[in-house]
Amino acid sequence: LGVNVKFPGSFVEAPYSMVATGVSLLPQKVEYPFSLILDPANRPDGIPQGFNEIIPAWVLSNNLFAVKRNEKKFRDRDRSIRAQFDHRIFRKEIVEWMLRAITRLESVDRLEIYTEKHIQGIGKNFMRESIRSKAVEAYRFHVEFYALEGLFLRALEKGSLSTTVLKRRSASPEWEFQRNLIKEFTGPRDPKSALEKYLEMLRQIAREVEFSKARDDERGQKIIPDYQDHHILAHDHPFVSAFREEVEQVEDQVFDLLEDYPQT
Repeated sequence: LGVNVKFPGSFVEAPYSMVATGVSLLPQKVEYPFSLILDPANRPDGIPQGFNEIIPAWVLSNNLFAVKRNEKKFRDRDRSIRAQFDHRIFRKEIVEWMLRAITRLESVDRLEIYTEKHIQGIGKNFMRESIRSKAVEAYRFHVEFYALEGLFLRALEKGSLSTTVLKRRSASPEWEFQRNLIKEFTGPRDPKSALEKYLEMLRQIAREVEFSKARDDERGQKIIPDYQDHHILAHDHPFVSAFREEVEQVEDQVFDLLEDYPQT
């Protein structure tokens, strides 16, 4: 798509990021997952020519449909027998990079415009304060959801939701990681309210998946007269429908776990 990436460049800690069409990237290292790098519509005073604008967590905030659909594609296309691959987009390694991004974005003195002089890892780009605060919010939401999903899967595996599941240390490295994240991000909740919050967040993700596809449809219909004749709109899209059904299935599973949870 006409992107020019100049050597050397490292985007190892910026997985699932996007570069807008026609952008030229100076040699740099970017360390913010799910980012968008684009040519700025207006360049703030003092920003060197050649610098682009970076929007950390943009993919999470604006294109969750693509994130969830691609995750399913990776899983469905895997025909390997001997090797096992973790096709989850939100896995421990990625979440650790998101946590690092949160720390850097939160540990700054407030400015209107930031460069790498102010925030490590944004490369030869600048970032606006309004973007920084939204990025923190998006990263934190999905880190917390990842942790709470771990609680749901743990309870599902055990067949019940234990009253002490958040207090007991675990031999499972990933669940122990998630358990500690719940304490940090969700606060001192009991397992029941934590699982209820998981379901609430899952429903929000389902709405955002459909909304991000609907936004693309709206733009397409404004530009292409017969767009609707050649594209399946969001509400009827097979993936959106399948994701909606998955959420309904999880709702039933959560309700079963909560029904058996000891009453206090």
